[in-house]
Amino acid sequence: MASAMPFLNRLLRPFTTSTHMSLNPESAAQNFPANAQKCTVAAGCFWGVEHLFRKNFDGKGLLDARVGYIGGDSKNPSYRAVCSGRTGHAESLQMTFDPAQLSYSTLLQFFYKMHDPTTKDRQGMDAGTQYRSAIFYHNEEQEKEAKEVTEKAQQQWWKSGKITTEILPAAEWWDAEAYHQLYLHNNPGGYECPAHYGTSLLATPAFNKGSAFTKEERKEFGLHGLLPPNVQTLDEQVRRAYDQYCSRQDALAKNTFMSSMKEQNEVLYYKLINDHLKEMFGIIYTPTEGDAIQNFSRLFRKPEGCFLNIVDIEQVYDNLSKFGSAEDIDYIVVTDGEEILGIGDQGVGGILISVAKSVITTLCAGVHPSRTLAVVLDCGTDNEDLLKDELYLGLRQRRVRGEQYDRFVDAFVQAARKLYPRAYIHFEDFGLQNAKRLLDLYRPHMACFNDDVQGTGCVTLAGVMAALKISKVKMADMRMVIFGSGSAGTGIADQVRDAIAAETEKSKEEAAKQIWCVDKPGLLLKSQGDHLTRAQVNYARNDDDWKDIDHSDLFAVVQQVKPHVLIGTSTKPKAFTEEIVKEMAKHVERPIIFPLSNPTRLHEADPKDINEWTKGKALIATGSPFPPVEYNGKKYEVGMRSSPSKQRSMWKSSRVLAECNNSTCFPSIALGTILSRSRLLSDKMLVAAVKALAEMSPALKDPDKGLLPDVVDVREISVKIAKAVIKQAVEEELATEKGIPGNDRDLEEWVREQMWEPRYRPLKLVKRESVS
Repeated sequence: MASAMPFLNRLLRPFTTSTHMSLNPESAAQNFPANAQKCTVAAGCFWGVEHLFRKNFDGKGLLDARVGYIGGDSKNPSYRAVCSGRTGHAESLQMTFDPAQLSYSTLLQFFYKMHDPTTKDRQGMDAGTQYRSAIFYHNEEQEKEAKEVTEKAQQQWWKSGKITTEILPAAEWWDAEAYHQLYLHNNPGGYECPAHYGTSLLATPAFNKGSAFTKEERKEFGLHGLLPPNVQTLDEQVRRAYDQYCSRQDALAKNTFMSSMKEQNEVLYYKLINDHLKEMFGIIYTPTEGDAIQNFSRLFRKPEGCFLNIVDIEQVYDNLSKFGSAEDIDYIVVTDGEEILGIGDQGVGGILISVAKSVITTLCAGVHPSRTLAVVLDCGTDNEDLLKDELYLGLRQRRVRGEQYDRFVDAFVQAARKLYPRAYIHFEDFGLQNAKRLLDLYRPHMACFNDDVQGTGCVTLAGVMAALKISKVKMADMRMVIFGSGSAGTGIADQVRDAIAAETEKSKEEAAKQIWCVDKPGLLLKSQGDHLTRAQVNYARNDDDWKDIDHSDLFAVVQQVKPHVLIGTSTKPKAFTEEIVKEMAKHVERPIIFPLSNPTRLHEADPKDINEWTKGKALIATGSPFPPVEYNGKKYEVGMRSSPSKQRSMWKSSRVLAECNNSTCFPSIALGTILSRSRLLSDKMLVAAVKALAEMSPALKDPDKGLLPDVVDVREISVKIAKAVIKQAVEEELATEKGIPGNDRDLEEWVREQMWEPRYRPLKLVKRESVS
C-alpha cells in the first residue's frame, strides 16, 4: 500500500503563523450539488493524503478536498500547536463528494489501502496523536459503513496486524493554513521538510537529543516544559546510560534495554556501544540477540523494519514503498527467518537479525542508520513451539516452499530494485536449500551479498591468507580439507577456490581440486549424486581416486591429502583428534587448523590441545572465545572467530572475549559497494576485501599474535577494506559513482568523510521560504 508520506525525505517541514478560518457549512455547500456529502479522514501527514485522494478521484465524483484539523478540544489551532501533540487534533482531510458518482464506501476502502492503519499514533517516522488513523463520520449511515469497511479491511488486507483506526463523530473542523492546501500540487518536489516540533521531535529517535538539546533548540522547537532544565553533553548522557545498562541483571535484560534506547535516541544508542564496543557486541548481537529473536513475540513492544508476508504477495511493492524515495535507502538486509544464528527457524522473529546486521554495519562501517532498511519475508514457520504459541506474531502456518516461495522472494527483489535502485541487498539466514541458490540467481543482475555463504568464506579466507604468509606456502600450492560441508563449509570452499583462481591462471574447476570437502557420509564423491547439494557438487571427487581408501574416515582423508589447512564447520565436538592433528603435523611445517563450530561445546578441538599436539607450531583460529594458550612457558594468542553453530564468521585476537561474528568484513564490503555505486559485487571485489583484511593481520608482525585484527579497530579496518573494494570496482568498470579519487590517500579520506558518526548535529527550524 502506497505510503502517504515518504518520511526519510521529510527532514524539515515549515511552520507559519498565517491566519486561517473555520470552514462553515454555507461556504462549503456553495457550488456543490444538493446531494453532496462530506468524508473526513486522518491517515498521517495530510499533504500526501490529500494528494493521493485527488490523484485517484478528481473528475470521478470528488468535488473538493481540504486539509485541516479535527478531533481535539483546541479552538482555532495553528499548525505549530497541532504538531506539539498537545491539542488532540489530527492532521486530517475533509472531502466533499457526489454520491451519485462516488460512494462513501469506495473512499474508505481507498483510505485503508493508502496508509498503515495498524501503527497506533504513527505513520513511518512521524509519531504522535496528530498522525493517528481515524474516520470522522457525519451521520449514522456513515458510521455503519465505516465499521463495515473497517471489518473488511481487517479480514482481507491487514490480517497480520490489528487496525487501530478510530471511528468517531465529526466534531468542529478547522482549515489548515493556506500554504498547506494543495501542497504537493504547488510543490511537486515533494516532502522536503517534515514537522518535528515539541513532543513529535522528542518521539523521533533520529533527531531526539533528550537532555542534550541546547537552550536555543529548546526555545526554537517548543521543548521548554518537556525536558528537565539542565543541558547535558552527549558524554554525560553516555555515562548515565552505561550505569543504567550495568544495572540490568542479565544479558537479555541488557539487550532489551539497548533496544529501548534505540527507539528513543539513535545517536546515544550508537555512541554508548561505540564507547563500550567489546563489552556490548555480544549483547546487541550474538549470542544474546539469538535469545531476543527466540523471544520476539513475547518481548515485542514496537515494530522496526518492514514485514512482508507470503499470503499477501500482491502487496509487497506497496508495503515496501513506505520507507522512502528512490534516493533514501542504501542498504537492505533481508531474511526469511529459516536458519537464524544456529537456532533454526524463527519465523517473523527473524526481523531482529536484519535489524542487528543493519546496526553492525552502521557501527563498524558508518553506513547512515536512516539509510538502512531491515526486512523479514514471513513465509510461515516449521517451528512447532512458535506454531503453538498464542502470542506468536507471524503467520501461524507451515513454511511455504517451492514455486510460491520463489515468486514471493522475486516480488521482494523486483520491488526493492524498482523502489530503491541504488540499494545494496544483503541476504541473511536463509535456509540451506535457498541461500546459495538465491545468491546465484540474483548476483549476476545486481549488487547483493549473502553473509552466510560469502561472509563466512571471506573472513575465513583472510585468516587462511595470513596463515599461509606466515607458513610461507603459496596459494597455488595449498591443500585444504573442510570438515562439515553445509552452507558455511561450502561458502568457505567457494571463496578459497575463487581466490586461488584469481591469484593463479587456474580455472575455478582446477582451483576446486585443491579443496577436499567432508560431510556426514565422508568425503564428497560424485557417486553421491542427488544427495549432494547444489553447492557441494563442485567439490565432489572421482570415486576411482578413492577406491582403496576409507573415505568415510577423516583420519584417512588427512593421511591421504596431507593438507596445509584443516577447517571444521561440522558442529561435531572433538572431531579433530590427537591422531588426526599429529598426522597432519607430520607433513607440513606449520599446520593451519581452524575449529570453527559453535557454541564452545561443539568445537572440533580445544586450541590448547592442538598447540600441545603440534608442539606450538600450529596456526589456530577458533569459532568461540578462548584465552591465549601456552607451550613451554610461552603464550600464543588464538585467532578467534565467534558465531553460533551455523558458522557465520568473525576472527580476532583471543584477547577479546566477546562474540562478534564477521564484523570486520561484511560491513566494509557493503560500504565500498555503496560508495562506489557498483552495479555488481564481483568475485574480484570480494578477493580485494579479503586481501585487505589479511594484510592487517597482527600475526604478520608478531607470529604470536592473532591472525586477524581486533574489532576495537574496526572503523579504520573498514576504511582500508572499503578502499580496496572501491578500487576493484573502478578497475572492473562496475563503479558508477562520479569523482572517486584516484590515489590511495585521497580515497581513504573520501571514504572517512562519508562514514556516519554518532554525534549530535545542530538542529534548525527552517522557515518556509528557506526550504530547498
